[in-house]
Amino acid sequence: MSAEASAFPGLRAESDVSPAQWLVERLWPGRTLQVGSVVPDVYPAYARVLHPARSATSDGPDKVRWSEIADERGTSIDSGVRFNDLVGWRDGPDAPFPYSAPLRGSLTEEQNIALDEILAGFTSRPGKVWYCLWDGYGWPELPAYGQGPPRVHLENEDCLLFTGPVTASANLQGGWAQSFTLWWPDDRAWCVSTPVDGFSTYIGGTEACLNALLREQRLEILPVRPEDLIDPSPYPA
Repeated sequence: MSAEASAFPGLRAESDVSPAQWLVERLWPGRTLQVGSVVPDVYPAYARVLHPARSATSDGPDKVRWSEIADERGTSIDSGVRFNDLVGWRDGPDAPFPYSAPLRGSLTEEQNIALDEILAGFTSRPGKVWYCLWDGYGWPELPAYGQGPPRVHLENEDCLLFTGPVTASANLQGGWAQSFTLWWPDDRAWCVSTPVDGFSTYIGGTEACLNALLREQRLEILPVRPEDLIDPSPYPA
């Protein structure tokens, strides 16, 4: 792969994955259903960004907040909410009408841009951010599985490593919506993690950083703790 592929403007592929070793060492091994297994346990505060659902009707909204669904169903949400339970998704490949499932393993572009804008103010190195991308997404511009540069080996997936400015986090340009699996600035001031099979993104950072995110109207976000369970899967169970 070239240093800067056309589908990844502003990003450079890295063959030295040692800058990600700190993260690999601080993720909780064997505890794949907890926040600490997807975000390093080095931060004073953590939060969960809920990927919006979508309307299953052609004239419905393309973004539906989980809190709106809860209001419609006469219930409420908390940090441990699971989308399947919220909408009563018990079987079948699709969420029950009138909802379509949130993006799996990806923020929306609007959410990604909102994170870019806020997180840039909470790092001394906004121009140098490390990006991990799971190599199973099938991007034609990337090497096939097992080929090309070394991978960052996480508990459940292998990732290619890139660098670029914080503003590049929403720069993946292809035939589908996709954000990075993990990303953090060079000073490690915060870390963003989107499990590849999940409907939520998890963030660790300072109290001030997380409070700024909680005030952002473009994000539906809840405070969590490292020991809290993550929303484990988009599929009924």
